[in-house]
Amino acid sequence: MDAPAHCYEEGKTIDLLELKNLVTDCAVIRVDSEADEEYLIMPDAVEKFEGEHGRIQPNTFIIFYTGWDRYWNSLEKYRNDLKFPSVHVSTAELLMERDISGIGIDTLSPDARGIDFPVHRVILGAGKYIVENIANANDVPSVGAKICVLPMKIKDGTEAPIRLIAFIPNA
Repeated sequence: MDAPAHCYEEGKTIDLLELKNLVTDCAVIRVDSEADEEYLIMPDAVEKFEGEHGRIQPNTFIIFYTGWDRYWNSLEKYRNDLKFPSVHVSTAELLMERDISGIGIDTLSPDARGIDFPVHRVILGAGKYIVENIANANDVPSVGAKICVLPMKIKDGTEAPIRLIAFIPNA
């Protein structure tokens, strides 16, 4: 998990993140059917999701499921010379308009290789957080789950290992 202080000296550190933003509703946006190592998640993925499930509500944690977790047990394939599906900065900006709590993805980063971490800057610059390397996101429904993002409470930490738990209704 990356806290705002990961990119911004004056941003909140892990120990200062508020519980109301870490235990919240969750939405999973699935792009695995089209995602490959060059795939960029564009705003139309969010718009398609909203067309099917309704507008994303404030303080929702968004997970992008790209299917990249299928390589989890092969470090070489998972890292893939740092080529993996990622999020376009315009998608991050759209999600900030929705006032989400944070984003997660099943890759090493929401940012593509070779660029200046624009998604990190947008998300963390807005005081939100990022969770990377999410496993088992395909087991979480697109809507209706509650999520607990549980970082180690590291004083002044800019990032931390976490336990991510989804509570799925009627499961």
